[in-house]
Amino acid sequence: MDILAGHLRNKNPVFTQDLRWAIIVKLVAWSVPDAQDLLNQESIVDPSDAGVRAVLKAGTSVFNIQVKNSAWERFISPDNKMSAHQSAAEMEGFRWSHQESILVPFTEKFFQVVISIFRTKEKEFAQSFFNLLFPYDPDNPKILQLSHQLLSSVSKDDKQLIRLLKENIDDQERDVKCRGLVIQT
Repeated sequence: MDILAGHLRNKNPVFTQDLRWAIIVKLVAWSVPDAQDLLNQESIVDPSDAGVRAVLKAGTSVFNIQVKNSAWERFISPDNKMSAHQSAAEMEGFRWSHQESILVPFTEKFFQVVISIFRTKEKEFAQSFFNLLFPYDPDNPKILQLSHQLLSSVSKDDKQLIRLLKENIDDQERDVKCRGLVIQT
């Protein structure tokens, strides 16, 4: 960690600003000691809009159910005052495969609120919500089942949601078929 911190602090040219943020966000998501200190230091060095969004992403990357619950409430709140880009940054940090044990409750929640999100939020927000928070897991047949149920229950006027759902269902079914081929060989 000291070597990495030194490279980050000394502005090693190999470590671009985007790469520094990506590394720090991953360290936070994996609960690496001192990651929060690196995040705080880098937020002082880079107070730009991109830096603010990286801090937001890191904030929801924390492996903690209370953090995830608070973030979820912000995502679905009609009073969310964040810009679409800031909200998307938070959403981007929400799902990590190694954190799946605490993300399970958000699978049902996603399917319960997604229609409302598409009907009440701006198009850009709704698309980010779907693309970044969809609980994609081809090994979980319940997600494919919930996707089909949702598709059958949406109004034909929900064109954007229908398109995203159909694309996602196609991807899930293709993954299941490919995994079946691998298992057979």
